[in-house]
Amino acid sequence: MLAEDVPTTTALTDIPKTSVTNHTYGLSGWFRESDWLNARLTFRGIDSQVAELGAAVRAEWMAQHLGLDARIDVQPSTLSEMNEYDSAFFLVLGESKPHYKARVDLFKSFATTAGEYSIHLGGDAASSSARPPSRPSTAT
Repeated sequence: MLAEDVPTTTALTDIPKTSVTNHTYGLSGWFRESDWLNARLTFRGIDSQVAELGAAVRAEWMAQHLGLDARIDVQPSTLSEMNEYDSAFFLVLGESKPHYKARVDLFKSFATTAGEYSIHLGGDAASSSARPPSRPSTAT
């Protein structure tokens, strides 16, 4: 459980603190198949809301030096139960709105006499609320 004091305004001159308790919980599981596959699932919640769902997988074909990494994290709800106003992240970024972030990376390694090299192909994806706000141009 996460307990914190939340300021509440009852009068213009008096700002008492009210104790708020948020119940947090989570579950994480891993699966491994020999040396070629690793998978992980995660789940976190706050009170009655799902705070985060995540999945990650890594598959690697060692004989060919070839592999794949993939990950996705989703926050399906706005996290407004906790006192975000005291958080520096909230002051800069604003309310934690629903969003997702994903990443995929396909890689191939090559061993040469000069060393080991690898090629990566992949990318990132995110919902607009997961991206940092764009800054206006200062060019004149």
